[in-house]
Amino acid sequence: MSEAFPLLLNSGRTRDHWHTMTRTGLSARLAEHQAEPFVLIHPQTAKEYGVKFNQIVAVSNQQGKCLVRAQISLEMMPKQLFIPIHWNESTAKQSKPCSLIIPNSDEFSGQPEFKHTPVTLEPVMHQSSALFFTRIPIELDECDYWARQKIEKGYLYRIESKLAPYELSQVLKSKLSEKGLIVSYEGDEEYRYQNVVDERINQAVYVQTLNREFDVESMKSEFNKYLVATESV
Repeated sequence: MSEAFPLLLNSGRTRDHWHTMTRTGLSARLAEHQAEPFVLIHPQTAKEYGVKFNQIVAVSNQQGKCLVRAQISLEMMPKQLFIPIHWNESTAKQSKPCSLIIPNSDEFSGQPEFKHTPVTLEPVMHQSSALFFTRIPIELDECDYWARQKIEKGYLYRIESKLAPYELSQVLKSKLSEKGLIVSYEGDEEYRYQNVVDERINQAVYVQTLNREFDVESMKSEFNKYLVATESV
């Protein structure tokens, strides 16, 4: 470790997944336990670096940067971090701890130092957050942060952005399918769009300011049900 990278990063598996979720990532039930890539941080370290619970943070060193959601835990020692290895380019944006691993390897096994990586930590300042429900995977390269979760009837993308809510809403609205009917609501820093095909919600977007919370479970329930298509408002 050094003055520039004073924290020690450990990486590894979590309870529900194996490697990069090529199989376990297809299970909606397993995805419920940990929906996003995360970092475990001791409360003292979080306070020192100005990190709040559930905030997106950047863990970085000379090798690269990893975007993850902060979980504050007494299970960690001060100055030590843990990030799971499971998320990749298909399931989250820039959230692989392996991109931080310094290529120093054991002379006998050839294994890199997965358990001992010097890093630093800083909170990422976003303005808006969004949920994007969809039946099939989509591309979200324009977004600053996203993580994909398998749900019962499709996929849920959790998104954060440095854009204002309206600006982000227009980016995400452009991702909706051209087939079917678009039902929309815009107002009070809150934006909602639904793509309705054959009397069923095919895609749904919810955008709001970062300091508000989504009712994720009720939104999932709405996404999974059939409805009678109405005219756009």
